[in-house]
Amino acid sequence: MSELNACFGRFQMQQWDRDEQRRMSHYETLWNALRGLLSRCDVYPPPVDSGSAFVFPITLNSDRLDEVQQALAARGVECRSLMGGAINRHPAYRSIPHDGLVNCHRMGSSSFFVGIHQSLPDEDVRAVAEILRDVIS
Repeated sequence: MSELNACFGRFQMQQWDRDEQRRMSHYETLWNALRGLLSRCDVYPPPVDSGSAFVFPITLNSDRLDEVQQALAARGVECRSLMGGAINRHPAYRSIPHDGLVNCHRMGSSSFFVGIHQSLPDEDVRAVAEILRDVIS
């Protein structure tokens, strides 16, 4: 099985540059659509020489996460939570000392992401950008 996985991985690596360029293009489309809404949400500039973006993260500056996610779903935009929550809420980690993990709690309760997969058509990404802008505004 690992030889089969290696075969798929090797094939995918041959397309890495093209796929990475598509993902970055999608990221920039969403970034350009939402960066003017900084009073309503935090969005993060495209990574430059520091990694590969596989999703577009958004952090709301309000307690509207459920409302925004429901409005997006009603308009056909799929999103996911940014993380499973602060680790200190998991029973196995409750006794480990920590500083309150304020940022983890904030991110977990106000952040989500939309996909930027390289196979998405540009027109779909532009449509998602418009819907995001409309819903978050």
